[in-house]
Amino acid sequence: MVGFKNEELILDSPYKNDIIFSWKTEAEELHEVVASAYALTFVPLFEGFGIPVLEAFACGTPVITSNTTSLPEVAGGAALLCNPYEVESISEAMHKLSCDEELRNFFDF
Repeated sequence: MVGFKNEELILDSPYKNDIIFSWKTEAEELHEVVASAYALTFVPLFEGFGIPVLEAFACGTPVITSNTTSLPEVAGGAALLCNPYEVESISEAMHKLSCDEELRNFFDF
């Protein structure tokens, strides 16, 4: 975590032992990590194209992403969209995906 911009936030978090920073990951390892994820939660305020969303789709991983910029078009209806400015919107999407197996399977390619 050395050099992480908000390192203090991580060190003070009750979940600090569950947070992993892998920094640069090789393509094969990245595929394994993303494919084993329960979901990708990618909710940026600004995004040019949405490569992380496409990578998750390629791995069969459900996606929660921003309802702004290019992401709704990139997701094309295959992701849960949320407002990146509202924590409640993000947490609602995460809760919905975690509790609804039918929905999770719908987004699991």
